[in-house]
Amino acid sequence: MSRWTKGELLGLLGLAILLVALPVMAQPPAWHQVTCSDGGFSVMAPGTPVVKTRRFELKTSANAYGVLARKEYIMKGDGCVFRVSYCDLPDDLLQSGGPAHILGVIADARLRRVRSEPVSRSGISLGPHEGLDVVHRLTNGVTLNLRMYLVGNRCYELMVAQRNPRPAVVSRFMDSFKLLGK
Repeated sequence: MSRWTKGELLGLLGLAILLVALPVMAQPPAWHQVTCSDGGFSVMAPGTPVVKTRRFELKTSANAYGVLARKEYIMKGDGCVFRVSYCDLPDDLLQSGGPAHILGVIADARLRRVRSEPVSRSGISLGPHEGLDVVHRLTNGVTLNLRMYLVGNRCYELMVAQRNPRPAVVSRFMDSFKLLGK
């Protein structure tokens, strides 16, 4: 019968703790509800949101709508980058056509900045609010899922970027989006 030295026992104890803790440490961030009361929405997402306000110029070949401010909530987890953002649109854009036209202008302007190939584009809705669902494949292999809704003068954008497309993860995020008090 062999006896274990104190060092060997401590080493085995450390290994046992590591083996028990490894599955917990390897778990992806838990999904939780992210609520933005000033933006008027909630969504389920992994990770802790990083909140940023970005300015971008919105223009087409025919019109320039000025510089808009977009508030973004960016989360990472499950091998994806998730973003939900919103911005209030100028009157001249709102008067340029119906919701499908307006969302198309915004989506085209956003996607013009990235090198990608379109995969799909379809009209959707969130209750009475019209929306647009767009999927593009970037030249670096990333799939970009973009969903947009027009609610009054506000445009909401949900985005998932991922290298290995997993429709269930995209649906979990996109389908959890809710307007507060609506």
